[in-house]
Amino acid sequence: MARKPHTQSNGRSNNYFEKQKQRFGPNFLESTNARNYQIEAPMLFRDIAKGNIDTQFYNNYFSDPVFLDALIAVSYNNFTFHTISHRSIMETMANLNYSGAVYDYKSYQAASEKHRLSSEAYNILYSHLAMFKQQNCNPSVLIPMVAKLRNYKYDI
Repeated sequence: MARKPHTQSNGRSNNYFEKQKQRFGPNFLESTNARNYQIEAPMLFRDIAKGNIDTQFYNNYFSDPVFLDALIAVSYNNFTFHTISHRSIMETMANLNYSGAVYDYKSYQAASEKHRLSSEAYNILYSHLAMFKQQNCNPSVLIPMVAKLRNYKYDI
């Protein structure tokens, strides 16, 4: 049995799907396009990481092929971006160390760590969403994703 959507203490729903339904109605996916899904995906991803999204309750939205493909594309693109950024910063630091240059080590290290954590978070999203699609939108595939992402709620 699906649970009710996550709500604030005042009873008003506050997650991505409920906001979209309030603005555009329960069939909000029909009133927009893949580009809008891509723009709004980070909001959804943050809600998932904060535990505000019950993926089983909202499975009908995740199962929409255009919506799902947009989420997979955004998660993969962000995974790639943050992975490359992390590796580039690490390589830059290694080169600066080798050359003996003076630089702000703590700032570089903090930026590198932020990109590493974001890369891990988007990898979780990408791998679970892609597996969800491969397994014909089996809702049980997304359950571990939510648990894993809670450790990254500030990194998305």
